[in-house]
Amino acid sequence: NNGTLICSLLGGRNFKWFEETEEKIESFIKSVDHHGVMPLLHYHLSTTDSLQNSPKSFQDIISNRRKHDVAISMMSQQFVASLFQVLSESAIKPILLKGEGIAHTHYASPELRVRCDTDIFIPVASITNTIIALESEGYLISSPRSRYKSHQFTASKVMISGLSFQVDVHWRISN
Repeated sequence: NNGTLICSLLGGRNFKWFEETEEKIESFIKSVDHHGVMPLLHYHLSTTDSLQNSPKSFQDIISNRRKHDVAISMMSQQFVASLFQVLSESAIKPILLKGEGIAHTHYASPELRVRCDTDIFIPVASITNTIIALESEGYLISSPRSRYKSHQFTASKVMISGLSFQVDVHWRISN
């Protein structure tokens, strides 16, 4: 069972690697991706002998993915820094929330926390100025601008290498 193996690997428990077949490795990789723990799994395996004892084709896949995750994380950090700079120039002081925030406080390295966007919290009085600041920097506002329907909006911008980064701007903690 892939889920049991993932939990055993991340929990540092005894486990038995599966027989190396292309189908089993592909299935395991899909499960790891589904749960968003590929970078964390690589980190845990590389701090023990477990990675060297894993199937060779799995080692290659997970090592290459880790390099990719580090590169994406570095670009994400540049995105967040530029986002905060743009907002601070408009006297807006956002608070970093959720995945991006805990990636820097609860993990050994930020790329270990998989995330698909950045969430920030702003004062309700800053909504209009935040939209103006982000649009002036080329962000596209894609969610409704109603203050009372969702209590957040989404802004995205194409950044380095054509990647699109997304920020969810919240002004209320809960809907």
